[in-house]
Amino acid sequence: MFPHRLTSERVPSHINFMKIEEKIITLKDGRSAVLRSGQVTDALQLNTCFDKIKTQTKFIAVSPEDKTSLEEQEERIERYLNSDTEVLLIAIVDGEVAGSCTFGNRKSTKRTKHRASLGIALEDSYTNAGLGTEMIRYAIEICKKMGFERFELGYIEGNNRARKVYTRLGFVETGRIPQCMKYNDGTYADEILMSMNLL
Repeated sequence: MFPHRLTSERVPSHINFMKIEEKIITLKDGRSAVLRSGQVTDALQLNTCFDKIKTQTKFIAVSPEDKTSLEEQEERIERYLNSDTEVLLIAIVDGEVAGSCTFGNRKSTKRTKHRASLGIALEDSYTNAGLGTEMIRYAIEICKKMGFERFELGYIEGNNRARKVYTRLGFVETGRIPQCMKYNDGTYADEILMSMNLL
């Protein structure tokens, strides 16, 4: 495998896609954001970003009690950089990591390699700035070039803002996992499953 920058042309499936083209977007407030592959040097900022997000929302699987060491984050980034089926996309705003998006297929088998899954997390101050929408649009574009046929995601019941974004981008509801998450107060939340045909 070797690094390769994605272009508008369809590229062979044996190429390592994790070195993706940087993309600059303009947020609703006029600021610029850079979308690019996560690098090992981003590990500390990614941890800082995630620590903030974990205190801002209940709609993610990790809680403030769940900690990731710097070494673990560096290893996680390395895994994405060395993969040819997964991508770690990060957003940089004003020189800092504002969020991240992961997508692809980690446990690919012959019968499931056509499917990609999506996960995204943004700092709360960027959730209405159009950043998440643009990150997902870019993820869809990359997944198509990687040859995936279906794009799948899940969101936690009650996260209506996420549901509206996913629906607007073309995802449709396909199912539900009851009591997917359990909170400290003993209550549960379902996960709503959605998918998109990329063909």
